[in-house]
Amino acid sequence: MLSLPNLETKFVAANTLIGIQKLAAIDDRPRCSLIRKRIARSSRKIFYSSEPTTENTVERKDKSLRIKLSELIQKKHDQVEQIIQKNIEDLETHLEKNKKELSSKGMLEGPRKKLEKANEECSNRSIPTK
Repeated sequence: MLSLPNLETKFVAANTLIGIQKLAAIDDRPRCSLIRKRIARSSRKIFYSSEPTTENTVERKDKSLRIKLSELIQKKHDQVEQIIQKNIEDLETHLEKNKKELSSKGMLEGPRKKLEKANEECSNRSIPTK
């Protein structure tokens, strides 16, 4: 007999992918890739250059490309961090809402607490006398 799948794990795993759509919207891989290719090209030019003036010019371009790439990566990092923070806040709000809902239904109490509460309610009831 085959065991049933662990559905709880699958739901949790699926729920963690919610923010991926938002992250895909800020994907700068093509732009980063282009800058990296330019950096590689300029590095080769520096290595094979025979004139100091050409080498200095290419080194300045290389440095500006590296700064541009660094800024692009930092910008993307900041955007991702904001999205993650927003997701955390949304999940915390959702968790608090669910806790309140379960608490109002008495589902967060353990069995011992429920038994004590039931015993207390029974002892507080008056027994009608004839």
